[in-house]
Amino acid sequence: MSHLTPYERHMLANPAATILEAEWNWLQHISRWGSSGYPVRKLGRKWQFDRMYNAGGCPSLFTTKRAAVERVELYYDMLLDKNAGRPVGTTTARRQVDAAARSRGEAVT
Repeated sequence: MSHLTPYERHMLANPAATILEAEWNWLQHISRWGSSGYPVRKLGRKWQFDRMYNAGGCPSLFTTKRAAVERVELYYDMLLDKNAGRPVGTTTARRQVDAAARSRGEAVT
């Protein structure tokens, strides 16, 4: 019987991953709940990306909810790269290339 946590089992199975346990918990939450689980809340007239599971968050306040959500998605992409052992920014760069191809009417694989 194993006494390892899910995070420890994940790290043993994926030695290239550089993700911390708090970040892994954050990633698991977002992977389960999708955009309805984003830690974005309204403060007065501004929007904030809150910390969750002691990871993420941003001290800046955003004028629109969309800007706060974009920051959450950027952090999510960064964690996907760390979890896969890729250089940070790989997923974001691919999404930008795919979006540009879609705007030109090209097929994206």
